Amino acid sequence: MTETALVGNDADFTRTFTINATPAALRAAITTDEGVSGWWAPTVSPEPELLTVSFGDSGVDVRVVARPELVVWDVVSCSAEPDWVGTTIEFASAADAAGTIELAFTHRGLGGLPCAESCFAGWNHFLPSLMSYVESGVGNPVSMQS
Repeated sequence: MTETALVGNDADFTRTFTINATPAALRAAITTDEGVSGWWAPTVSPEPELLTVSFGDSGVDVRVVARPELVVWDVVSCSAEPDWVGTTIEFASAADAAGTIELAFTHRGLGGLPCAESCFAGWNHFLPSLMSYVESGVGNPVSMQS
C-alpha cells in the first residue's frame, strides 16, 4: 500500500494499493451489505443506494454513487463521528490485463477534522481488511476484532 502525504488542514486521506481480484469482487465489497460487513462493520441497506454501517451504539449512513471505475460514498449522517457528515469516501479503480486492480482510496476532507489521527489509524486498519476480503473472502471487520 502506498501512502500519499497529507498537506494542510483540509487534506484528504489517500492510500493506493494493488488488489489481486476482479473488478466485480471489488465492486461487491464496497457496494453491498454483505461486502461491507465482510471488511468494515455490520451493514444494512434500509433503502436502495444507502448503506448504514453499525459500530455498536453508533454508526454512519452513506449514499452510494457507483460508476464503473469509481464508487463514491457521500456521508449523510454519522453518530460515530459527526464531523464526517458532508465528507466523501471514494474508491477509484483501474483493472489491468494481469488480473489486478489498482485502487485509490480517498476520504476527502478527513485531514481537517478533530478525529483525523484516530480516523487515519482506523482506515489504515480497514483498508488492508478490504484487500484481504476481496482477495480471499476473509477480512477483519469490527465484528471480528477482539
